[in-house]
Amino acid sequence: AFSAAALLGQEKRLISADEVASDSHHLMMIGDWGASDDRRAQTAVAHGMTGYMKSLNVKAEATLMLGDNFYGPFKGGVNSPRWKEQFEDMYPKDVFPGPCYAMLGNHDYDDEPKAKLAAELAYGSANPGTRWTMPAKWYSFEFPKQNPLISFIVLDSNYNTRTESLTPEEREAQSA
Repeated sequence: AFSAAALLGQEKRLISADEVASDSHHLMMIGDWGASDDRRAQTAVAHGMTGYMKSLNVKAEATLMLGDNFYGPFKGGVNSPRWKEQFEDMYPKDVFPGPCYAMLGNHDYDDEPKAKLAAELAYGSANPGTRWTMPAKWYSFEFPKQNPLISFIVLDSNYNTRTESLTPEEREAQSA
């Protein structure tokens, strides 16, 4: 398992660049990243991830956004400035060029549950060219897209406690 906090606390790298094959596939993962006020921790982790990828001279073909994507109020929905500040610019496209597969965490329902949830689900289709990928509350994808090596199933484990956000179709699918 990868821990950005552990990586930031180390003075030495976990592996040498010589051990990373340039023709390998590279994923990055991050969760609990979207602080609403003080963004110093998110910035430090993002810089650590960027530095790590650059030190290996590789780019993330995909990034897994493991939930709790945005804490606190999310004014503006798909037009919130937090998208640019805390996602698009924080995880730069030149280092993380691949899709960013996002899943929901409990804090993605907090404060403005329906507005924040709706924004996260709609942002990708409302912003062509973004790397943000969350087509539904639960979905699957294969990585890499050509000659897949692994299948991912993205689940929303909040459905037991956040049932007010389920559509009638989602309720039926959950009980099937």
